[in-house]
Amino acid sequence: LTPLIGYLVDRFPHKGVALSAQITSVIVMAIFVFNIKTALQLPALSIILLVTLLNVCDGFQSTDYKASSNQMVMAEDLQKLVSLEQLGSTITTLAAPILGGVLYSYLSLRIFSLIELIGETIVLLFIMALRFRYFALKTQSEKKSDDSIWQSFKQGLTYITTSTILRPL
Repeated sequence: LTPLIGYLVDRFPHKGVALSAQITSVIVMAIFVFNIKTALQLPALSIILLVTLLNVCDGFQSTDYKASSNQMVMAEDLQKLVSLEQLGSTITTLAAPILGGVLYSYLSLRIFSLIELIGETIVLLFIMALRFRYFALKTQSEKKSDDSIWQSFKQGLTYITTSTILRPL
């Protein structure tokens, strides 16, 4: 799925991709929260489906964000952004399971899911306010070609097989 996500992020406006992915996340969470009794009749299936859909949306979000970050901050601040992202990621990786476990033990699944829906909605509002082209540069996504996804994928495989660095991998 990652090659398809990368292809779509490269071919379409980044803000549109980010908004579409986040709106989809909000809709999926809202359907789950407001139909939780029905969803819990088949709990394993509904949770697996929910997590899968949210992960696909997050894949679009993270790929889109990484592709846009050089246009959202000045070049001299890009390294600072990367280090702050790594710090945030490390803290989240350590704290999220602990906080999630504590909250889940005290809250019902409906309340827990409602908190997630509120968080997804807040992120949507932030994305709507975010300027994806604050420091606009000419990028390859602006030089859109008419290549299909298969031609683009074939070009990538050709590059990998001809690259002396990547071929051994």
